[in-house]
Amino acid sequence: WTNRGHLLTLAGRYDLALRDHNEALRLDPKLVLAWFNRGVTNAAVRGRVRDGARDFSKVLELDPKASYAYARRADCYMLLEDLPAAIADFERYTKLAPLETMGWIGWGNALHAQGNHSYAIELFDRAISIDSRQGLAWLGRGMSKRLLGKTEPAIADLKQALELLPPNHHYRAMAIKNLKALGVDAR
Repeated sequence: WTNRGHLLTLAGRYDLALRDHNEALRLDPKLVLAWFNRGVTNAAVRGRVRDGARDFSKVLELDPKASYAYARRADCYMLLEDLPAAIADFERYTKLAPLETMGWIGWGNALHAQGNHSYAIELFDRAISIDSRQGLAWLGRGMSKRLLGKTEPAIADLKQALELLPPNHHYRAMAIKNLKALGVDAR
């Protein structure tokens, strides 16, 4: 049930996926993977993000060291605009998985959204020090630098983000928009 539910989620068949996840949980209410997969499905459906966060909380109740559940729950909190909760979960995630750049980037994004750009830059720096090919870290750092008035470093970071992000990546538009705000043509 769990594997089929996951495949149905990947195919965008969320109602069927939820039915399979619920059946897996009926058969074994302590199956961490079923809670996690149901959380992924719920988080993908508009209006069910809070349910996704609850499912990830259940994963953490069953397995407190499940770092991936902190990351996913933090993503839910970001969508719910609960920045303090997102920040707390990204911090927990980075303690459990310090070499995973997405935790540092997510935490930096949450701080950026909160307006704490200097600290966000420190976290983006951490992600870049782990893997300098992380376009999202360069993007976040460039946006934070732009908002702090650090024009030239922001331009350099945003251009680096464009170099690293794949051609059709949806965040490229954000880098281009920020470069345009700095007076740079970035077609």
